[in-house]
Amino acid sequence: MTILDHYGKEKQRFLENCVQCGLCAEECPILPHTDVSEISSQDIQEAVFDCIDSGIPNQQAYTKAFACMECFKFTADICPEDLNPMLVNELIKGEYIYHGLAEKAYRDQQQPNSVHRILASVQVSASDYLKITKSSNQKHARYVFFPGCNVYLSTGENPQCIGYYGCYR
Repeated sequence: MTILDHYGKEKQRFLENCVQCGLCAEECPILPHTDVSEISSQDIQEAVFDCIDSGIPNQQAYTKAFACMECFKFTADICPEDLNPMLVNELIKGEYIYHGLAEKAYRDQQQPNSVHRILASVQVSASDYLKITKSSNQKHARYVFFPGCNVYLSTGENPQCIGYYGCYR
């Protein structure tokens, strides 16, 4: 199964199962600080559903998807229908990007205003962030921190990734 097939099936599953209860929007720690803060969580989720169903963009769906800081707080146990709110956000982002209405979500994570740096800054202290994102000249270590091959902590010039096994420079 390709990733597009997977997203297509998840889109259909969302459309068949979402009851638009708004729990995912209600529990989100970011949405109260956005332009949808005065809108009910049920209305936000209704707008999300309408956007995915019709393909017609709307500001509530855009904000819910693109304001997401990917904290992974709501990937399980929040939806009564066992849907993944972060995956739903990815479906919305994909539609916006596909139609040229938004930039690709992943840019240079080393830029000071990148979502990756902002997310990292709220998760770890500045000194810890430097420790885990800067290469060390030390040849041997008792512990090695390997975050995996992801966009948040890939540093240096053009790290190369090999499947799911890791990155090398």
